[in-house]
Amino acid sequence: RLGIEPEYLVCSNGALTLKRDADAATGYRREYVETFDPSEATAAIRANAAAWQALLADPRASERPNDHQWSAVEYGCHVRDVYRLYRYRLNLMLDKDGPQFLNWDQDQTAIDDRYDLQDPSAVARELATAADELAVAFATVQPDQWDRTGFRSDGAAFTIDSFSRTSSAARRPSMSRLNWMMTTEMPS
Repeated sequence: RLGIEPEYLVCSNGALTLKRDADAATGYRREYVETFDPSEATAAIRANAAAWQALLADPRASERPNDHQWSAVEYGCHVRDVYRLYRYRLNLMLDKDGPQFLNWDQDQTAIDDRYDLQDPSAVARELATAADELAVAFATVQPDQWDRTGFRSDGAAFTIDSFSRTSSAARRPSMSRLNWMMTTEMPS
């Protein structure tokens, strides 16, 4: 052992800072807690799903812009499945103490589920439903449940709070790439 005894622990991407306290039951006390309004996550999830509707309605939605980039349909399938997975994992964190999440191979899912052949209008409907179900699930989280944890297969820990932040923020990069892609002339 290195014998390192940190005075502070920073959790949830900086939203929670704990300070060592010998009198606290856990050995730490909350030093800083960033307040978080869960409606921000639910609104971001719903706004993201709404933006996908236009992208998936575009006649080029099934076309790949090049050999190294997914089509809007393929990205939409991925986002739909991420929302479904997040809802499942959120429910696990609400129902069990410290659940271990099974590994999800997103690349294999894209191959097995043939993202490239899915119908854009069906994907649009399914993505909207998955986003709404996730937003509703986050809206029902009670104040005393935001610190509940879950663990990825690689050992990374999440609280419901940090999970809600990543569920909406993680979808933004795909959307900006797709907006660029759909406003750029596709190769013939």
